[in-house]
Amino acid sequence: MLNRETDLLKEAEELENQSKIAERDKNYELAISVLMQAKDNYSKLGLNGQVSIIIKEIVRLRRLKGDEKGSIQ
Repeated sequence: MLNRETDLLKEAEELENQSKIAERDKNYELAISVLMQAKDNYSKLGLNGQVSIIIKEIVRLRRLKGDEKGSIQ
């Protein structure tokens, strides 16, 4: 069981890194999508603090995405 938990944690961390790259490239949809997957992993591990952090990051990215749409018009 410990190995599965380690794998979930490692995957969640990799997903967070992918979201940072996607955000840098202004691909907010992808960033949000991979953060949702990371949130699921942290939730399975019972890491509620990380889940809260990820949720705040998703909200921030959704705002950025909305701001970008507004600036294009």
